[in-house]
Amino acid sequence: MIRLVTAAAFALALALALAAAPAAALSLRPDVTVGEDVVRLGDIFSGGGDKADVALFRAPAPGTDGIVSTDRLRQAVRRLGLAWAPPYGLNQIKVTRAAVIQKGTVALATIARRLALAIADTLPGARTVEDLAVTLAPDAGPVYLKGEGAHELDIVRLDIDPRRGSFEAAIEVTEAAGASTHRFSGEYEEYVDVPILAADVRRGETIGPEHLATIRTGRGEAALAAAMDDIVGKAARRYLRAGATLRLSDVEDPKVVERGQLVTVTFERPGMMITTQGRALEAAAAGGTVPVRNLSSNRVIHAVATGPGRVSVGIIGPTHLAMN
Repeated sequence: MIRLVTAAAFALALALALAAAPAAALSLRPDVTVGEDVVRLGDIFSGGGDKADVALFRAPAPGTDGIVSTDRLRQAVRRLGLAWAPPYGLNQIKVTRAAVIQKGTVALATIARRLALAIADTLPGARTVEDLAVTLAPDAGPVYLKGEGAHELDIVRLDIDPRRGSFEAAIEVTEAAGASTHRFSGEYEEYVDVPILAADVRRGETIGPEHLATIRTGRGEAALAAAMDDIVGKAARRYLRAGATLRLSDVEDPKVVERGQLVTVTFERPGMMITTQGRALEAAAAGGTVPVRNLSSNRVIHAVATGPGRVSVGIIGPTHLAMN
């Protein structure tokens, strides 16, 4: 299992931003059991495709932990032609290698996955086992079989509390020597895809699809994040770093008129259009109202920004005509 070394919220462990299209499908696994002598790309990330089986590091001894710095992980991934950026403040992760499983037992990882499948089927909406991370209670232990032959697992009772994200279950293990029932409890976390920045974005820069990747994060954290459609085409209110999960407060409509900019002012009325030059006294997005100083009359008028460097006063009357 991989756990954050820092005390940051668990969802931040998923905020590994991807800086290139080939890496956009990578997603850090929230709960991984390493059972071999090496740690492979697929042990850490989902979405590795044909590179998932590539070994990255030596694994710690069975039943022990090992620390991997995010810089070392980034270099290892880069050698595979992929790229990603760790979230701000995350500089290392802990890799836990499972203890050697004795013969005649059912591993806790197997039980957790079976429960995740059942919970995914029970929750409303379309979900898969990849949408959930199941954590068994600390006192949970492996199921010891009576023999070493074939066996089957059946969930005979499953009670979930969506509000708390908890569950209680009874699992029946059937084998040649007979059947036994085992009870488990624990918690589950739902994960959804949210957009994050795959590259740094400067203040005022318009965000396009090329700036974004997706990660899986807890539903609670995702509720605070902006949707993809609410981000694309918007401008950054401030400098935003790669790996950031965006909120609506981080973006705004792009400015088409900047403060102090010379603009073309259009006065319109049926059958007539007059243009002149003005200087914008404030910045404005398309459709926004902006005060403009008419350079011909030195009067300040309020116009509507219609495009880059262009504003319109709309239907004019005698006062506006006099201003020209």
